[in-house]
Amino acid sequence: MLRKLYPASISIEINPLAAGRLGIVANAPVTIASRRAKIAATACITTTVQPGQIFAPMHYAAVNQLTHPSFDPHSRQPSYKACAVAVIAQAG
Repeated sequence: MLRKLYPASISIEINPLAAGRLGIVANAPVTIASRRAKIAATACITTTVQPGQIFAPMHYAAVNQLTHPSFDPHSRQPSYKACAVAVIAQAG
């Protein structure tokens, strides 16, 4: 159900201070890269996340490719909540 409520394209939330340091403006295309994958997204600048962090909804399969495919041994909950990434402003 949540997937139906989200827009078709991925957006990430990024703090204004971090966005400024990275040269990212609102609604700009960005690349999010981890050791496991790279994805394209649109930047949403907001103070709801701390500098040095981003928020990307885990309801997109592409977002989950960024994270480590491990599971909690007791609950079997996947580790889709955190991983190190680089946010790169796309030229254009």
